[in-house]
Amino acid sequence: MNTTNILHQLQALFQNYPVKGPLIFDLYLVATMLENGITKIYTYNTTDFAHISEIEVLNPEEIDFPKAEEEMGETESTEDQDQKSR
Repeated sequence: MNTTNILHQLQALFQNYPVKGPLIFDLYLVATMLENGITKIYTYNTTDFAHISEIEVLNPEEIDFPKAEEEMGETESTEDQDQKSR
């Protein structure tokens, strides 16, 4: 991570989005994200990021994440089936 590049990114963001007070930390986070190739942020605090067009802001409550069982697969693995057949 190159701090100099992040600060340049922050300066460019600040020119487009002149924030005041603690919102500068949100811009710093976005600058770090962009410098590392990240363009999506999952946050419950969507209002602080919604005006920044360089990123996509997603609220976790509005996303239909798969349940753990679906993600892992509800069927037994081949290894489990082999052990049962012995």
